[in-house]
Amino acid sequence: MFSETTTTEYAAELAADLAAHGVEALQDLEVSVSELQTLPLAPAVAAEAARLRAALLTLQAGFAALPGLLEGAEG
Repeated sequence: MFSETTTTEYAAELAADLAAHGVEALQDLEVSVSELQTLPLAPAVAAEAARLRAALLTLQAGFAALPGLLEGAEG
C-alpha cells in the first residue's frame, strides 16, 4: 500500500518525466506535420494536417503544465 507522501512523490516524478519526454516526442511529431504542411496537399489533407498540428501544440502545453498543476494540487 502506498502512503499519500509516496504517491505524491511518484506522481511528481511521473509528471516531470511526462513533461520532459512527452513534450519532446510531441515536438518531434509537430515538426513532422509542419514539414508535411509545406507540401502541396489536397484541401482535406491540408485541413486534417492543420487540425493535427493544433492538437499536438495543445498536448505539448498540457504535458508541460503537468508538474505545475501537480504542485498546485498539493498546496
